[in-house]
Parts: sequence; C-alpha cells; structure tokens
Amino acid sequence: MTVIVIILILSVLLTPGFGRLRERARSIKCEGNLKNLFVAANGYIQDNNQWPQIIGMDVASEPFADAWLEKLKPYNISKQNWFCPTIEAELGTNNKMPFRLDYIPTPFGAKPIAPYLWPNHPWFAERGSVHGNGNLIILTNGSVKALNEITGASQAAPE
Repeated sequence: MTVIVIILILSVLLTPGFGRLRERARSIKCEGNLKNLFVAANGYIQDNNQWPQIIGMDVASEPFADAWLEKLKPYNISKQNWFCPTIEAELGTNNKMPFRLDYIPTPFGAKPIAPYLWPNHPWFAERGSVHGNGNLIILTNGSVKALNEITGASQAAPE
C-alpha cells in the first residue's frame, strides 16, 4: 500500500512537468515547420528569381492556402508543414477542417532581391501567439524568433 501511495504522489508531482515537456516539443516542431517553409521559399526564390506572387486573396481562405501549398510543393512542403502543433492541439481538429495556414507568408514585391532587403522583415509569421512569447516568425537569415523578442514588447502578467 505504501508503494502505491508513493507512486501516486510522484505521478501527481511529475504530471505538470510532462505538460511542459509536451509544449516544448510542440514549440520545437513549430520552429522546424517555419525552417522548412523558409528553405522551400528560399529554393523557390533561387529557381524563379522572385518571391511567390500570390496576391488578391483573403489570407484566411482555403484558396490562398491551396495556392501556397502548390507553390512550395516541389520543395517537399506538405500540408503538415503548414500546421502548428500547438494550434492543432488547441483546435482539436486533427486536420479534419478545410486546409488552413497556421504560418502566414508575408508579401514581397516581384523584384529578385525583395525578400532579402530587410533583415527584420519576417518571411512567415505564426498565426497565433501560442508559445508564450508572441507569434513565432522566421527572418531573412533563417532565424526563428518570437515577435516580442523583435519588438521588445513583453507580455503582461495575468492579474
């Protein structure tokens, strides 16, 4: 009986740690998705000499998401690369809803070097601030940062 009580106490103490580990794993997967999108977009730019020009569509629409999927598909980008695992877990959809982008591509002009002109202009930005320090973004140099790191803003503590 004592052993069972000790195991129960340990499991209660360790359970919050598992939640933090799970969220950290989701955050790492999200960063990996952004880096994969960056590599694919960079490959597209090298091959086509410009940023993918998908304009005039609602960024929250399925046709917009499908257009991006088609543009980057030759660079081994699948639907899974567009889903943030934390947003997916919060929605509880398991990809059963219409295709959406959890990472929003930012627009650039058609000039060949346009995406490389501004080092702090994100190529892709996470749709929601779900990892604790603002939306994740990926910059021209391929580094992933939280939006609050770039802007210097801090999240207010809940009261």
